[in-house]
Amino acid sequence: MYKGLALARKISEDNNELFFTFKDSHGKTIEIKQTITEVLGGVVRMRIEAPDEVTIIRGELLEKEPISA
Repeated sequence: MYKGLALARKISEDNNELFFTFKDSHGKTIEIKQTITEVLGGVVRMRIEAPDEVTIIRGELLEKEPISA
């Protein structure tokens, strides 16, 4: 079973940053920042910032690019 989080946001220039804190299996805290940069009709653009040691891969690319530890 997976843990998850679903969020809904009103469109607002003042409320476009989301901060997430995760703990890895060793108890280390990892902070991720997601910024909604633009909303155009049915398209949302966002930026995700994470520490250098964190790999961010879009789900549809997981099959194409192996994740190295």
